[in-house]
Amino acid sequence: MTIRIFLDGATGTTGLEIDKLLGAESAFEVLRLPHEQRRDESARREALARSEAAVLCLPDTAAREVAEWAQETNTRLLDTSTAHRIAPEWVYGFPELTRGQGDRIASAGRVANPGCYSTGALALLRPLAESELLAPNWTPVFHCVSGYSGGGKQMIADFEEAQGAQATNNFIAYGLNLRHKHLPEINAHGGHSATALLFPSVGRFYRGMLVSLPLPKTAWQKSCPTLADLQSIYRTHFSESSLIEVAETETVEQLNPEALNDTNRLKISVFADVETDSALAVACLDNLGKGAAGAAVQNLKLMFGN
Repeated sequence: MTIRIFLDGATGTTGLEIDKLLGAESAFEVLRLPHEQRRDESARREALARSEAAVLCLPDTAAREVAEWAQETNTRLLDTSTAHRIAPEWVYGFPELTRGQGDRIASAGRVANPGCYSTGALALLRPLAESELLAPNWTPVFHCVSGYSGGGKQMIADFEEAQGAQATNNFIAYGLNLRHKHLPEINAHGGHSATALLFPSVGRFYRGMLVSLPLPKTAWQKSCPTLADLQSIYRTHFSESSLIEVAETETVEQLNPEALNDTNRLKISVFADVETDSALAVACLDNLGKGAAGAAVQNLKLMFGN
C-alpha cells in the first residue's frame, strides 16, 4: 500500500525538488492540486484530509494556517518553512542532530524540516556542545556561502537574468542585520549556552554550500583539542549515520561547495593549527539536498518506516 503525500504549495525551488525526489520513491503517492485550485481553501482542506501526510512548502503564515486545519484530521505534517522550527510541540527534523532524534521524528505527527544553513551549523556545533569542551560564554560565528537557488525564484532570476554590470556580480553577502531567519533554530537546537552569529553569502553557482565554524583558543574551556580529538568527536557523534562523514583532512587542500550536489549527504572537514591553538570546522552539503528537499524525503521515510 502506498502512502499518499499532499504537496501543498510545491511551486518554489524546494517544493519542486521534493516533488521530483518523491516521484522516485515507490512507497509514496504524491497528491498535487491543479494550478487553478492551489489557492482554493476547500480543495486544499480536502486534499489534506485525504492524505497520510502533507508537506507544507508555504510561507510561514500559510503554514501556520494549514497546521490549524490539520488538527481536524489524522494527517501528519512536515513543514519546510521557518514557522515551527522552534515550536515545542513540533519535532525538529534533523535526524542526526543528537542520539534518538531519528526515533522522535519517526513517531512524530508534526515535523519541522531544518533550514539549509542551520543543518550545516548544527552539524558542526551540536557535537562540540555535547562534548562539554566549549567555553560557555564563547560566541559561535558561522561563515557561510550557498548557491543562489537557496534564495528562491527572485534570487535565481537576479543571477541568471542579470545583464551588463550586474551580471558580473559573482558574490553577495547578506543577512547584515544579524537576524537571519535560521538563527533561532541554531540557537534553540545547538546545545550551546551563548547566542550564535551567522554571516551568509551567495556565490554564482546554482546549488551547494559550505558552512564554516572558526574555533579559536577562546572557544575552549581549556586548550584546543588536537585534530585527532576533534575528528573523533565528530565521528563518534555521527557514527550511526551513513549520510554524514568526517573527511581525512590531511588530504584536503581546498573545499568545493558543489562537491555533494544532488545528494542527501554532508561532509565535515576539520583543520587545526597547534601554534595558535585554534581550529576550523567546515560542513559541505547541497542546500537543496541535505539542506532542504533531501532532508524532507529522509524525514518522510522515517515517519513511515521506509
